[in-house]
Amino acid sequence: MSDNMRNLLERHSERIPDRFLFQEKWRKRFGSTILIAEVKPESKLSGWRSPHSIDLLMETACRYGHWISIHTNPLWGGSFEWLRLARAYVDEFYRFAPPEIRPPILAKGLHKTLEEQQEALQSADYTLVVSTNPPRGPRGVLNRILYEPHSLK
Repeated sequence: MSDNMRNLLERHSERIPDRFLFQEKWRKRFGSTILIAEVKPESKLSGWRSPHSIDLLMETACRYGHWISIHTNPLWGGSFEWLRLARAYVDEFYRFAPPEIRPPILAKGLHKTLEEQQEALQSADYTLVVSTNPPRGPRGVLNRILYEPHSLK
């Protein structure tokens, strides 16, 4: 762990005590692999519902995730309102920490239209676009999109 990170940890230890310790262990075992913590309270598609509270799910994601993934599609228990609440939770959780410590939020959904992408990016750092066509739009939007194609044809 670098001296800068150690100093940040000491200054903000009351909020993020095990985040760096966990990530150090993670790096030793998995290298630079990124852990995306998906906060999914339910899946209406399958009928599954998490036995844990939203607060516990969000706190766990904030403590251990390199990134935090939030669904925006109602089929997976998500919405843009839920994304806004998740942003507020992350901002509050990291209110005393410098910006480089805060994990980015990924808005996970289909986001097929530019309007949906822009709405997602109002609260998220990145958005996932699942589509048959590559996303189009302004550079400020495109450089914050992760694209999952339906096929490579």
